Amino acid sequence: MKTIKGLHFQPWIGPNWEKSKFGKLVLSGESHYLNGDKDTSNLTSLVVKNALSVGDEMKTPFFRITELIFDCKKSEQLWNNVAYANLIQNGLPNARSQPEREDIATINPSFKLLLDNLKPKKVIVLSKGMWIEWLTEGPCKCISFIDENDKKSEVWEYEYDNGKCLVIGSWHPSRIWGNSYKDWSPMVSKFLSMK
Repeated sequence: MKTIKGLHFQPWIGPNWEKSKFGKLVLSGESHYLNGDKDTSNLTSLVVKNALSVGDEMKTPFFRITELIFDCKKSEQLWNNVAYANLIQNGLPNARSQPEREDIATINPSFKLLLDNLKPKKVIVLSKGMWIEWLTEGPCKCISFIDENDKKSEVWEYEYDNGKCLVIGSWHPSRIWGNSYKDWSPMVSKFLSMK
């Protein structure tokens, strides 16, 4: 596991990430919900390993829907080929908790640390709220717009140490119900095919 100094919750990096068909893709979520669990730096990896090990009926909507958006029939097809990190660096008590100002203040610094250290080619922010409202700082510019199947996102180019990447935002997967994940798949596919 790569340790990034300055991050409390260390990212999950799939074993095939650097050579994956997704091309050094980082998925970023919002936060960890502790639900009384111990607040550990390797919590992200533990959560992803749990998602990899349980059957479909046991997965949280976040993991199940994210896999479906990428048209992955098996968990390994996605999670072994991406890096994943939550940007809020404080654990929230439970899924009903809303981030406080001090939690939100950790988003931009953790995003910069992720980009500088992982040097991805592309990033998908799995939270429209975080993407639109909170992820606003840094050397970045809007370069394009994707509108597929009535699902829209600006495409931003973010600079990091010795490089740059493309970034879009989507709805939080746990807010995508039923088969509506099929509406998001074309936008994600189009983004992944961008040069």
